[in-house]
Amino acid sequence: MDQDAIFLWDDTRRIVARQPDSGRRVAMLGACTPVSIEDDVLTVTTDSAYAKRNLEADIELFEAALSEAAFMPMHLVIELHRDEDRPQFPPIIRDGINGDIEWFEGSPTQATPFTVVGEREPATVIPFEATKTTLSEDEFRAQLGNDDRERHEPRPLASRSRANLRENHLTREASDQDLKLTFENFVEGDENRLALIAAKQVANGNNAQYNPLFIYGESGLGKTHLLMSIKNYVANNDPTRVCAYITATDFIGDYTKAMAGERSIIQEFTEDYRDVDVLILDDIQHLKNATGTVQFFFETFNYLISHGKQIVLAADEPPAMLGMSERIASRMGSGYEVPVQIPALELKRSLIHTFYRRYKEEGLVGYEGTIEDGILNVMAEAAGDNIRLIKSYVQQCLFLASELEKHGAKITDDDVRAKAKDKWPHGQRRVTVEEIQHNVEQAMGVSHADLVGTKRNREIAQARHVAIWLCHQLTDLTYAEIGARFGGRSHTTVMHSFRYVNTVLSERTDRNLYETIGQLRRKLEA
Repeated sequence: MDQDAIFLWDDTRRIVARQPDSGRRVAMLGACTPVSIEDDVLTVTTDSAYAKRNLEADIELFEAALSEAAFMPMHLVIELHRDEDRPQFPPIIRDGINGDIEWFEGSPTQATPFTVVGEREPATVIPFEATKTTLSEDEFRAQLGNDDRERHEPRPLASRSRANLRENHLTREASDQDLKLTFENFVEGDENRLALIAAKQVANGNNAQYNPLFIYGESGLGKTHLLMSIKNYVANNDPTRVCAYITATDFIGDYTKAMAGERSIIQEFTEDYRDVDVLILDDIQHLKNATGTVQFFFETFNYLISHGKQIVLAADEPPAMLGMSERIASRMGSGYEVPVQIPALELKRSLIHTFYRRYKEEGLVGYEGTIEDGILNVMAEAAGDNIRLIKSYVQQCLFLASELEKHGAKITDDDVRAKAKDKWPHGQRRVTVEEIQHNVEQAMGVSHADLVGTKRNREIAQARHVAIWLCHQLTDLTYAEIGARFGGRSHTTVMHSFRYVNTVLSERTDRNLYETIGQLRRKLEA
């Protein structure tokens, strides 16, 4: 797929998501795969005739969003493909996690058979039930016969009967905190809905459409929660599947330790990784400088995929942006890539109200106080973007409310804003494009007219690349909106700047420029 088409399509979906009642439209856009850009035409494909009809019925709306994203008039072509080898797409959820599922025509509403090569007989996979994410084993087995289909008991791997499960050192016992990371406890919003749906499908054994599943987004947005939800669901509902969650750091450490050991240790290490049914690897970006580990990962990846096993990966950037070799990036991106995005105000409100309700339901000592809905909404406006920090922020505000009530007072807007300032001393300051441009102009010795103009000599081009990259990192503007602030540059031009700076940072090809970029970012974030 054309990487520029992917990013342009992502921006288009973000623009559509800003419109009122956009959930259904965004979900239908998620059923399409961007293929190519040629001149002023973006071509996407879909397996769903239903999605194609509905998208074409509102084609002017989507082309307007596409043109805004590209900063030039664009046309959208939607092609229907029913090739069984193409990735299929998740259902649209009408009423959130606990609502009914409305399936696209052509999506796998019926059982989808697949075979684990050489190990498992063809098994029947069912669509994930949106109303239940934790089932007893009996319920899980019983669901395999729903919708009047013939009942099939899934056959465990021959080497993994209940009596003789092979001990696998990767299946480490989860902490109490990790066990709480379930689908039920995940707060859904437009920013993470597609990732949530894909994670549920993988947890339910539907790996034909999502293998590998690659979830990407900045730290603290819920990627690890989704990964652990998959692991916990599999452990609770299908113990015949061996599921391992590993961080990239642990992966590197385990590999280094094993390679320093005897041959038997190396063999056991290799067998552990090849013996899993679901391998979940978090923070994959940390592998890029570990050459030996990357090679072992590549070989393991190929083995698991070729044997019908499921791989789930997470990183802070999509595969093409991780700075790894093309063969590694292309393999990681060969399945289903899906982002989790920074929470907008609506999701922040939902998060804060949900976290507050859960703390109250737990009835913990020291959290007996009350925070009115209006104050909770102020907290959402004052909060930063990191969901982990938002949860901690709610906890601190509730504790403060409880302490104030002991003295006959109530928590106020000013109180929660002060707590937010303590929690995000720098993160709440909104960096503007003008501020970024001014700092780059001063640090790199170029004029504003040259920075946003048409000159392309090396010094000016470098400064422009850096300024555009900083705008992408420190603002929530789309590529097209950034391009508009730099003399009306196209989406493709902005993407080129983004790639240029990422290459400098990953390969450190220009030490002075590398240090300048770091200094500028630190100054702007201070």
